[in-house]
Amino acid sequence: MHGSSKRRSLWPAVVGATLAAMVTAAGVADPEPEPTPSASPGITVRIGDREVTCTPRPRLRDGHVLVPSSFLTDCLGGSASYDDATRTWSLTLSEHSLLIRTWQRHFVLDGDRGEAPWAPELLGDTLFIPLWTLSHSFGLKASFAETPDGGVITCKQLSGSLRHIRCGWYPDKTRVVLDLDVLVAYSWEQEDDGSVLVHLPPVPPGKPLKRRLVSINSPWVQEVQQRSLPDRSVQVRIVTTGEVVPKVFTLGNPARIVVDIERPAPEPSEAPQQPVAPEQVVPTTPDGGMWAQERQFATANGTVRLNVLYVDLRAPGVHVQPALAAHTVAHKARPSAIARRDGAYAAVNGGFFAPRGEPLGMLVINGEWISHPILGRAALGIMQEKAALIDNVHFDGSVGFPGIGTLRLTGINARHREGAELILYNRRWADYLQGTRGATRVAITDTGVISRVATDGTEVFIPPGGWVLSGTGANATRLAKAQPGTCVNLSLATRPQWDGLLHALGGGPRLVKDGQPYVTAVQERFKGDVRTGRAPRTAAAVDADGRLMLVTVDGRDAGGSGGMTLGELAIALIKLGAKDAMNLDGGSSSTFVIGSRVVNRPSSGFERAVSNALLVFGGPGARTAAVASGQ
Repeated sequence: MHGSSKRRSLWPAVVGATLAAMVTAAGVADPEPEPTPSASPGITVRIGDREVTCTPRPRLRDGHVLVPSSFLTDCLGGSASYDDATRTWSLTLSEHSLLIRTWQRHFVLDGDRGEAPWAPELLGDTLFIPLWTLSHSFGLKASFAETPDGGVITCKQLSGSLRHIRCGWYPDKTRVVLDLDVLVAYSWEQEDDGSVLVHLPPVPPGKPLKRRLVSINSPWVQEVQQRSLPDRSVQVRIVTTGEVVPKVFTLGNPARIVVDIERPAPEPSEAPQQPVAPEQVVPTTPDGGMWAQERQFATANGTVRLNVLYVDLRAPGVHVQPALAAHTVAHKARPSAIARRDGAYAAVNGGFFAPRGEPLGMLVINGEWISHPILGRAALGIMQEKAALIDNVHFDGSVGFPGIGTLRLTGINARHREGAELILYNRRWADYLQGTRGATRVAITDTGVISRVATDGTEVFIPPGGWVLSGTGANATRLAKAQPGTCVNLSLATRPQWDGLLHALGGGPRLVKDGQPYVTAVQERFKGDVRTGRAPRTAAAVDADGRLMLVTVDGRDAGGSGGMTLGELAIALIKLGAKDAMNLDGGSSSTFVIGSRVVNRPSSGFERAVSNALLVFGGPGARTAAVASGQ
């Protein structure tokens, strides 16, 4: 890197006590630090064909190489943060999360425990991590070779290419997004004039080096420049108008690097640091078991506008349920259109979703499972007795075969990834399942009888009311033993178990538990934009009387409402009466519809099409007919 540049690490996260406890349980109390290893000034670091600066320098002890945390943050584009209360370090890169404690060889990788041959160490204020641990945890091809004058660390990074550059301007920041075909290791630096320089690895041979032109209309960013170097690596330079504060982080699905250039901080004011509700609010108007309010909360970033709907689920004619944009998952529609189609009185946008519209999280409608919980994230459950629950849930699905045994399901209506997977598909996916090389497919009728076993990866028709099981890897071999004409036993549940579940909608992170702030963004593995940003928000909560609260927060609004952080939203929800609460999809998706009218101010100036919405039936002037199968 350039010696004159000012280096900045990625925006840190806060480590949660729950995952930290897993690390504690895996080991013992912290031992006394061992003698400090000597620095090895002869060790150089190479990423691909490029030599990089790693400060402080790596160290060598008893044949084990230890690299400073800056190797992860500045050279590979990861992040590192420390929780003083639990004495736990949280390291992230791409889609992986690693929890470690100094002087302990035990670690937790993506929720699974492991043990390294050497422990991380804290030398002064710098965390040193064994190179083995980083290579093993994050799939890096990292190696060390001794030389007469020290040694060389070589890290081969994933090859990828830059697909597109996008730019958006908000009242509080300018966002530059680098769309990639795959998540790759990258590095970045802030130059003396405030500009941000992002280094991308060489483009693989055979892929064209395309130049992306970006138009900018921002008071803090002048232009975005792209340059291809002789080794086919790419540099993207974001030219700023002066000294600014950048946040740089990665997001997956789709893969992208996000650079937020924040507006210079305003002068200190007397504004309170926590949201405080004013004494005067819009009068409460109970009607048909529900009532709406517009509230304004003061934050350190100014006054923020919230819309709130209280829903008494036990009131006659009132019920709440999720709904898809269309019959199958790969569609999107505006929340107002979904509400109008189904005759709902009110609606908010629902959970997160993939670019085509597939839900990313739990979705159950009228007892029909459409998508499974992921990463132990928070979900809203509505039971048959009309009670609402919010909790962190895990998927507990299985299918039992005669003569084979019980196989664990890894997902519902989701795309296959690498490894041994077993995914369940129904007609919410499509009428048939396309062919996949190396997969075994088992078609099951609505009575639970196996009608076909296909071991050649060909497309399979999904029986009406039935399912198709698709197995890859070792599960493909196991499924191949299934016999047509036999019956299977399918079990779909959650941990903790939700008995009598009628509807469910996943989102996250959790915000409030038992009337206290309880933000679990790190445990639920959310990325930096959701975890640390100030943004428009949508939330669901349950108060002490069992009423459901639906809330939107306006943000990125030229009229002044700047959005909330997750912590601010948690406090605001408690002040509104929440006993338990969770976050839903936000940003430009945040939309609140009441009586066919959008009552909030979507940040993009118009409603964004979403995968699913949470609908409220009943209320004044609305027809209350039940909605069949989410349609």
